[in-house]
Amino acid sequence: MMKVIFFLLIAIALAGCGGQSTTTPTSESTETVTSTDSGATQVVEQYLTLLVNKDETGFSQILCPAYEGYGMREFRSFGAVDASLNNVSCVEDGADGDTTLVLCTGTIDVVYQGEDTRGIDLSREVYRAVQEDGQWKVCGKGAGE
Repeated sequence: MMKVIFFLLIAIALAGCGGQSTTTPTSESTETVTSTDSGATQVVEQYLTLLVNKDETGFSQILCPAYEGYGMREFRSFGAVDASLNNVSCVEDGADGDTTLVLCTGTIDVVYQGEDTRGIDLSREVYRAVQEDGQWKVCGKGAGE
């Protein structure tokens, strides 16, 4: 039963698919996130960091209103696992109207109740970032939403 829950959590996390270099340390990990220095890539980096560090307040503040429900479901799905970022790098990957598409490589490594570490491949997702009232927000996943 626990393995079913673990795989369900991973399925939820994977649902929805598919400048100057800087390095930003995550707050609870020695791993780093590397991306181009744009507002869109920075907010996606922050999204991933807040997700694995389980910072609900910070996480909810970087979601656009249209994505809050799904984003918070994804956040809660990580509550039962230990997670960390592994070799994450993000770059802009085009645009869809006013939305900037961001593609990341690397993995979110998750461990559920001491079982083997599983990596969630971030290259399977395209993150959608929009600028609202002068601030970048994550507003979904998938290239054609």
